[in-house]
Amino acid sequence: MEQPQRRVKVYSLAEDGTWEDNGVGHVVLQENLSDRSRSIIVVSETDPGPPLMLSRILPTNAYQRQGDGTIITWTDPEVSNDVAISFQHEEGCEYIWKELQSYKAQMLGFQSSRLGGEQSGAAVQQQQQSLTGMIDEVAMERSGVDKQGVRLGQVGQLGQAENFQRIEMPELEVGNLQAIAKVFVDLHPCHREGFAVQIRESDFLTKLSEIFHILEDVEDEESLQHVNSIMKGLVMLNDPGILEIVFSDGAILDTIGMLEYDSSFPEKQNHRETLKSEIKFKEVVPIQRGDVLSKIHQTFKISYIKDTILPIVLDDATFGTLSSIIMYNNIEILQALASDPDFFSNLFDKMKNTEKKTAEWVSLVDFVQELCDHAKHLQVHQRHQLFLHFIRLGLFDITSSILRDSDDSLRLKGMDVMMSTLHHDPTLLRGYLMQDASGENSLMVTMMDTLLLESQRGLQEQISDVIRMLLDPESIQPVMKENKNEFWDVFYENYFGKVVGVLTPDSNPITLVLVLDLLCFCVHAHSMWIKYFFLRNKIVHKVSQLMHRREKVVVLAALRLLRACVGIKDEFYYTQITGSDAFAPVVQAFLANGEKYNMLNSAVLELFEYMKKENLRMLIKYSIEKFWDKLSGVEYVQSFRQLKLKHEQNLNNETMRMEGDEKTVLAEMRLSRMRKRRDGSMEKEEEDYFESDEGEDPGPSAPDPASNTQMDVSASMEMDVGEGEGVPVSASPSHAGTAVLLNSSSPLAMNPLVDYDLDDTGNSPPGQSTLYTKANAPPPVNGEDKPKES
Repeated sequence: MEQPQRRVKVYSLAEDGTWEDNGVGHVVLQENLSDRSRSIIVVSETDPGPPLMLSRILPTNAYQRQGDGTIITWTDPEVSNDVAISFQHEEGCEYIWKELQSYKAQMLGFQSSRLGGEQSGAAVQQQQQSLTGMIDEVAMERSGVDKQGVRLGQVGQLGQAENFQRIEMPELEVGNLQAIAKVFVDLHPCHREGFAVQIRESDFLTKLSEIFHILEDVEDEESLQHVNSIMKGLVMLNDPGILEIVFSDGAILDTIGMLEYDSSFPEKQNHRETLKSEIKFKEVVPIQRGDVLSKIHQTFKISYIKDTILPIVLDDATFGTLSSIIMYNNIEILQALASDPDFFSNLFDKMKNTEKKTAEWVSLVDFVQELCDHAKHLQVHQRHQLFLHFIRLGLFDITSSILRDSDDSLRLKGMDVMMSTLHHDPTLLRGYLMQDASGENSLMVTMMDTLLLESQRGLQEQISDVIRMLLDPESIQPVMKENKNEFWDVFYENYFGKVVGVLTPDSNPITLVLVLDLLCFCVHAHSMWIKYFFLRNKIVHKVSQLMHRREKVVVLAALRLLRACVGIKDEFYYTQITGSDAFAPVVQAFLANGEKYNMLNSAVLELFEYMKKENLRMLIKYSIEKFWDKLSGVEYVQSFRQLKLKHEQNLNNETMRMEGDEKTVLAEMRLSRMRKRRDGSMEKEEEDYFESDEGEDPGPSAPDPASNTQMDVSASMEMDVGEGEGVPVSASPSHAGTAVLLNSSSPLAMNPLVDYDLDDTGNSPPGQSTLYTKANAPPPVNGEDKPKES
């Protein structure tokens, strides 16, 4: 059973007392079947060469667990140095630590039982000799060869044959082919890895190739079918070492030949003959390096095995492995071609000088498409440098020529080339379009013409995706944001106007849907530019008229755009909708649809529900006042009645708000007037009076209502006093009247603000009103300033 691998970092103690980092790998506890001893082995995760560390587990080693429980240290007797392994995960350290303690306990128990609990000097000496022999054996393994002569670290497998149960298999002979094939068929998946190591340690593959040639010479069909089963089993082991051998240049044709004799087919499949005669290698530009040509041929044959010979047999893991091999081979080929300074220059020069609509031109387009497709697997900086080199050589100029071709299949390939650059960095294409903004044959004009061109090959959909990627603000790098306005200005001013001519009732429905969806994207992604475009071209009105189309897909696309305008919550779009009466075709289409439960019905109801939920007052008022007589009859849903209720609530709230505003204005006016009186300011009539010329008789003025009231009240009060008791009457009737008025129980009575008639003790004279001041008080009695005591 395979032991779990744990990711660790290996350290060794340097001479200056610091820990040296020796690399990162996976730790494995390996058991030697010969003497049942164990070793700690750390296999590098990047280098398939010798292990980072190989240390025999000895009972004399003092293993210590340090740090936060993820570091194990000990002294390696072979190198006489301290070593340490630091685990990435604590559970990995826990597992290895328990295995170390368990194995040390077993070794000590075995030695104690063998020595009878007491070790004599001879026994100790024998044990030391045994340890010395084990150390020598470790040294031999460190040299690179183990007891069985197998190199350590082959293809990432470090002597793993000892870690698995060996599969008993007959000797590889013609008479045993059926039994060997049965071993491969009955092999359990968990035994594949160990069995693959067992195969690689022997000369099984070489013998199988020799037997295959002998059986083909004698035309032994039955035995060849067993060979076919064995080769399928070898591929299904999914072992990189075995696949590297069977797919090598010298063995891949034999591998294909063995796979021809499939018993599931009534006749032999002539795959080798097909590869030699029917499939021709086209070298559009001469490749000088022989190793590159060899790698190209090998990669194509592996693809042929994966896609043609074994597409049904392969499981997901093996299919993925073969795909990875093909991808890495293509990367090597592309890097080798890029290292040639003249190869790509010759390629683009040839494309510029080749006549269109010829077989050579088609081959060149296919080759460029394949190069750009393989470039997606390069590292980012390598891919960026490659595309920059292609653009300098005229990639976008050639792409524009391809898009103007009359063949849809070639234009699709040109679109693939453009999409490859866009997925890497849209800034490259934006920069080119800004430089190539003029001219009828510019790339942007070609793209817009392609969008509006009726096609049955999906070309319009691809060009729509390209335009979206160019207009997407999220794809603009922060350092380029200052240039986005310039690009969008050019796009809306020079190119996007072409779509206006498509918004007519007789346009192609597919084109209409793509254009409407593109406008929806622009409404969400842009602000100022698309608003001006809508206003200048009356887009809302034109889109609303498309609701009369018979194609439901066009009607729904137009409704999506109107819904996007509503959902953006901008009064500009609300004004456009109400001003162009854009909901009239929507209501008409809704009523014509009846009570059918379909996409149109749901979309219209969702639109009005959204307006009600968000309380979009302008649109609610427009909808109810304009269409309530038509929508009032819709009773199977309550959406429109609730919308009318919301409208009535808005009106009531508006009325209350207006009344509240009027009261607020009046209150503010009164408050302002009181503030003027309090700070000593005067009304305009008073200012005019005091500003009149001195000595000029202004003449009788209009009687003031307040003064008339005061005079009437004073006169009545004087009349009552004269007829009553003998109370002294003031010489000034106005003062007396004022005193009586202010001390009455009338609501107009006021308390004095200042009392000047207090004596030194602060007491008022008895029997005298506190409203009298010294200025208007009655004359003093007996010539004194204060009354006599009674």
